[in-house]
Amino acid sequence: MMDFMATLPEFSPASLSSVSLASVLDQSVDCVKLVGLRGDVHYMNPNGQCAMEIDDFDLVRGKQWVDFWPEESKAEILAAYVKAAAGEVVRFRAFCPTMKGAPRWWDVTVSAVLNEEQQHAGYVAISRDVTENQQRLDTAIITADELRHRLLNSFSVMCAVMNHYARGDASRGAFAKQMSLLFAAMGRAKTLFANMQAPRNVDELISAVLSPFENTECSITIEQLPCATVDLEWANALALVLGELGVNSTKHGALGSGGSIVITGKRTEHGFTVVWTEKSKKAVQCTERDGGHGMQIMQRTMRTRGGALDMRWRRDGLTAEMAVRF
Repeated sequence: MMDFMATLPEFSPASLSSVSLASVLDQSVDCVKLVGLRGDVHYMNPNGQCAMEIDDFDLVRGKQWVDFWPEESKAEILAAYVKAAAGEVVRFRAFCPTMKGAPRWWDVTVSAVLNEEQQHAGYVAISRDVTENQQRLDTAIITADELRHRLLNSFSVMCAVMNHYARGDASRGAFAKQMSLLFAAMGRAKTLFANMQAPRNVDELISAVLSPFENTECSITIEQLPCATVDLEWANALALVLGELGVNSTKHGALGSGGSIVITGKRTEHGFTVVWTEKSKKAVQCTERDGGHGMQIMQRTMRTRGGALDMRWRRDGLTAEMAVRF
């Protein structure tokens, strides 16, 4: 194999003629377009025409690329031109039907094209059909929304049952009111990060997630946190990990047996860290939970997003450090 490879001529981008470069683009399974400085379409590879169900390229040649997108996506296209002209490689996902009206979702990359004088001459836009992936994602979101809705209904039913049970009894009534407030807080925490309006400030996010766990036996102190915001994926990840730590503490640690929890954080070179320091009044050896299902979920959630979770167990609690990297 090595001898055969040695007989091949050395490849360099400069050795590609415009004809051979066009041939390479023609083989791409993605929809590759060359767009002029004014946004007009100059070229589209054959596979791209097939994906967009364009029978004749003359139907789109010279037309504005942005005009082929639905109204709700046009602002994103125009913004991509500006960012790409400044040297940024722009990536986004958006819906755009084919020329024959078939619904399609696309992962799109837009970057600048330079001429021989290294001057901005236009744009290359590469679109990949991700319709099947988006449909699976939509199905997962619908399923999660349905489960969340059922969970909130369960909270409401439990509150109604407790209030009915406590009717006419002052001592039971106080307990029922306290539990109803707790279930309401848990419901808010569960739904808080399920929509695009979720708070992204780290301090607001952590306060919202931990508020349902507050009780008189265990103090939860949130000290100085980094002034940072996160995207929706990181908001969900932190909510999941902090929520799991809270549940575990309720079952095995300070939230269940009394003690304290202190949350701190600091900026790092590539993001920030959040540190959960828990001390329980009841000495419990927790290392046997190291490989539990909840631990695996937390580790996988942080690792999938490029972060990390470091758990250091003690007989009186634990220190959990969450590293968020952008």
